[in-house]
Amino acid sequence: MEQMGFFGDIERPIQAYLDALRSAPNIDDSEQKVRLLIGALSSILESPEEYEEYAPLTSQWIGDSLRSHLDDRDFSDLSISRTLALTARIIRESTIRRSRYTTLETELLDYYINPNGTLSRDELSQADYIRNGLPISIQKSILNEISDAKRSADDARGKLFDGLTELERRINAHRDELKRVETDYNFVGLTSAFRRLLNLKRREKWASFSALLSLGIASIGVPIAVLLFRTSEIGEKVLMQSWTPAVVASFVAIIGIEVVALYFFRIALRNYQIARSQITSLQLRSAICAFIEGYLEFRARQGKDSTNVLSGFEQLIFAALPDTQDGLPPTIEGLSQVAEIVRASRSG
Repeated sequence: MEQMGFFGDIERPIQAYLDALRSAPNIDDSEQKVRLLIGALSSILESPEEYEEYAPLTSQWIGDSLRSHLDDRDFSDLSISRTLALTARIIRESTIRRSRYTTLETELLDYYINPNGTLSRDELSQADYIRNGLPISIQKSILNEISDAKRSADDARGKLFDGLTELERRINAHRDELKRVETDYNFVGLTSAFRRLLNLKRREKWASFSALLSLGIASIGVPIAVLLFRTSEIGEKVLMQSWTPAVVASFVAIIGIEVVALYFFRIALRNYQIARSQITSLQLRSAICAFIEGYLEFRARQGKDSTNVLSGFEQLIFAALPDTQDGLPPTIEGLSQVAEIVRASRSG
């Protein structure tokens, strides 16, 4: 249920006052003050919502006093005059705000604004206030309301700006944090990629080392096997025989195996060296990714330009892995000497 305002609350007291006034003895309804009072109270009774809207100040200022006069139902000339003056104040504010007058309102306000000589001293004082003091008080109150509203608006705007400033600060902080996280994520991605590549190169290095070790053993094992064969009884018997083509072919095959073993040993050794160099480079790049951001921030705090540092970092990080493999050994390297030996043995 909607809560009633002041004029809604005094509807019953007004109606009771009017009923008592009309039925009171020695009260002439045609007498001007009585007629104006009845008309003004009846107007309020007919449109309480309108007076709630257009007479908010006087209802606050003289509301209790008017209610007291209505409840007392004192119909003496002085009491009727004061009740009429209080009612006239309400009518006065209402007409100021809505800028229109009914016939009754015009007559009532004319009673105070253009008083005749029949008004008492108290009524003249009330008339002066209704004519001059009340409009000034209303204007001051309205100006104060405007000033308070402006102050409230300024406070609200200040709070809004403060809130927006704080929001902007938080947004900038989140944006910086996102940039930092993005940078960290990129560095983590680079480091992760380098780590995977590093593991791959380590496996490649150990594979090269295993091949190198096997080929090294094979390269050393062939001469040792020949020497052992030479010192054995079977070897002495074979070597005491003439150098038949079969014997020569056997030695040529042994020499060829040794040459091929040495050739692949060289390849394995070179691959091993390349893998070691690349592992060192990947370890360096991974380490640089871990501290480059902090180093750039340090240089920024020192007021130093980091363009060259960043450019060098990018060149190092995104450069190709070092490859010292200028070219594999020729596949026929050393075979020409073997061919000369074969030709010499045949001609002999």
